Amino acid sequence: LVYSLIVKNDQNTDVVEVADLKEAAYTLTDLKFGVSYFWQVSVTDGIHDAVLSPVYKFTTSKTPNNRYHFVRKENGNYFIISTDESGSNSFRFTDTSFNSWRPRKNNNAGLIAFLRTEGGSPHIFTAKPDGSEVFKVTSIPLGGFNNIELDYSWSTNGKEFLYANFDKLYRINKDGSGQQLVYTTPDGSMITEVDWSYDNSKIAVKTNDYNGYKVKIYVIDMLGNVLNTVLADTAGAAGGLNFSVDGKQLLFTHDVSGYQDSNYRQLNSHIFIYTLADNTIRDISDESDKPNGTNDLDPRFSPNNAQVIFTNTSNDGSSQKNILSIDLNTTDEELTRTTLFENAEMPDYE
Repeated sequence: LVYSLIVKNDQNTDVVEVADLKEAAYTLTDLKFGVSYFWQVSVTDGIHDAVLSPVYKFTTSKTPNNRYHFVRKENGNYFIISTDESGSNSFRFTDTSFNSWRPRKNNNAGLIAFLRTEGGSPHIFTAKPDGSEVFKVTSIPLGGFNNIELDYSWSTNGKEFLYANFDKLYRINKDGSGQQLVYTTPDGSMITEVDWSYDNSKIAVKTNDYNGYKVKIYVIDMLGNVLNTVLADTAGAAGGLNFSVDGKQLLFTHDVSGYQDSNYRQLNSHIFIYTLADNTIRDISDESDKPNGTNDLDPRFSPNNAQVIFTNTSNDGSSQKNILSIDLNTTDEELTRTTLFENAEMPDYE
């Protein structure tokens, strides 16, 4: 007797056919959220007409409203994981056959943006929360000294992006239309990271030279006027820009060792909170007793600004990366560090 399996669904015309089913159980992979699947088994002895089973049906659960997204690496490519805080609804948001990183969820747009390499250059893409309907936004790619260090920003309403190509900062609609030049660095330095304030009135910018150093972090208005200077020509790597919801504070990282080499290695990166009103800087890595020999990287405020989530890893450049949080409401003298996800980096929490 020869058994065959056929599977259809209610979303498209895709058909899965297994012509010679050898096992009593078959694993169906690449299931989509919120889809009804219909399956039927046939059996034949090669002489008589095939005998058909009834048509059976199952429906997958709806796409979970995951608030956390982060990156892992496999076979040389970054891929994005979507998950909740417990990890129970975790799934691969992007396929490992593509190099995808820097996830950014926007609840108003109902989409998740990310960077992906196409033709050797990084572009902004968007997709639905289940990873479907991938759309390429940019025609002019992002550009800088190191593709993995590049970052971009959504507008709060989810209609536009800010991103940089070397010394130029662009604004573009999420459908790829309306691209316009917003700002050009006066000294020709490269813009590696940007963040747009919640009210879209100001932009945090990080610039550097072709080696990633001679860093400047400053805040400009929408006309390009400098409002605040956070760092200027400081030795060592820096980055991790993120405004608080009220736009009064800015997260950033800086390698306080001041170390610089051709591999862009960091030895002692700390997370700082800069207050725009009085130009004060708070070292929350120091306050939370960061382990020696490690770097705190890619910080983001939680949606209520009560925590900062970030990546921590050894400064050896090859050890596992983990995502942690620092509770800013800790009443003790030392801020509390909590591990959220292991083997994970570039967190986003919306």
